[in-house]
Amino acid sequence: MKDIKKEIHEELKEIAPSFSKMEKKDGFEIPENYFKELPDQILSQLDFPKTSVATKASWMDVLMEKINALFQPKIAVGFAMTMLLMFSIYFFTNKTTTTPDIFAEISLDEMEAYVKENIDDFDEEILLDFMAENEMNLDNLSEEDLDEYMNDIIDDLDDSDLEEFL
Repeated sequence: MKDIKKEIHEELKEIAPSFSKMEKKDGFEIPENYFKELPDQILSQLDFPKTSVATKASWMDVLMEKINALFQPKIAVGFAMTMLLMFSIYFFTNKTTTTPDIFAEISLDEMEAYVKENIDDFDEEILLDFMAENEMNLDNLSEEDLDEYMNDIIDDLDDSDLEEFL
């Protein structure tokens, strides 16, 4: 084995004479307490500010950060779509069939006069529905009032309306 090491050393002298003259060491030498002192040396080379960086943010700063986060594109689009969906659901589910009370200012005599003048424009079914909704009961009318009512309706009808009715 010594012969092989000697041959390798001689061959090394021929190929790289300066390299063969170097001292033979068993490895790296680490100074004593190197790993204990290293963190302190690194921290001493860093320049830390004397004041504390971590300051407590005020509630207003926190609120503004959260509001600014809402205006990020993904969040803003998601928020807008959610609000649109909520409003559309509200308006489609809460449809009320109430009509404005526009007839409160009009007296019954004015309404009756309008109907008599424009009886041709009304459909018989609409009038019957109106009477049913408003609980107009012809049974409570006297026979004379009923005859007068029917005569008024017949007088207002055209010949074409009578032919269509019959």
